[in-house]
Amino acid sequence: MPSLSLEFTSAARRAVLDMLTHCRPGSIVAFQWYEPDSEWQIGAFNKEKIPPSEVVTIAEIPFVFQPTDWRLLDGKKVDYRAGKFCVE
Repeated sequence: MPSLSLEFTSAARRAVLDMLTHCRPGSIVAFQWYEPDSEWQIGAFNKEKIPPSEVVTIAEIPFVFQPTDWRLLDGKKVDYRAGKFCVE
């Protein structure tokens, strides 16, 4: 997996960590573009179903990305405003 340069603001990091409190311990965060709503969304996967080589740690949080989303996110910053994730 190529390296990913992605920054999370403190608001985005808090939103991800809050979401994780409702998930199974050790879940892997999936950050992806959701076409029907045209917005970035997060979800969580069971860590046992994700190969370790696909897990990327950002802001001390484990993530997994779809290859197409990976390219859209490289070099960007993620913020959380008005209940939505914003990529700048």
